[in-house]
Amino acid sequence: MELEDLERRVAALEARLDAGATGTEPTEGDFWVLDGLKKRSSDGAVLFAGAIEGERGPLSFQWTRPIDFFAEDDWTAHAATLAALGHPARLALLRRLFDGPATAAELAEQADLSSVGVVYHHLNQLTAAGWVRALGGGRHGLNPQRAVALLAVLLATEGA
Repeated sequence: MELEDLERRVAALEARLDAGATGTEPTEGDFWVLDGLKKRSSDGAVLFAGAIEGERGPLSFQWTRPIDFFAEDDWTAHAATLAALGHPARLALLRRLFDGPATAAELAEQADLSSVGVVYHHLNQLTAAGWVRALGGGRHGLNPQRAVALLAVLLATEGA
């Protein structure tokens, strides 16, 4: 890099600091997903996407709905799916299953639940809602088609 370019970048950083920037404020180029979405949709849309790599992946998903979808959709139809996430024990199970498949006995021990019966009660709720699936051999895992959606829901609750 040339000295002039470095000086310009340092000046921009100093200006952000002087303005009270914490490092989390959007800067030019931070909204690349939103900018692309606006180019594709004249009336607006909602998008969530994610890519999981490494030990938990590979898994990539993207969902997009035009804004009119939400005006026409029956929001109450989503109540059971969302309600399944509304119990701390279920979130603890999902968190553990995020690390990989497990049996009910392993989940009872690792999620600090009182019994395998309690685990099955919560697993049944999560399975019925589509968040978890039976893998055979007594093992359960996150539904890979819902993993990114689950993370998006959790992300949406940050700062609430």
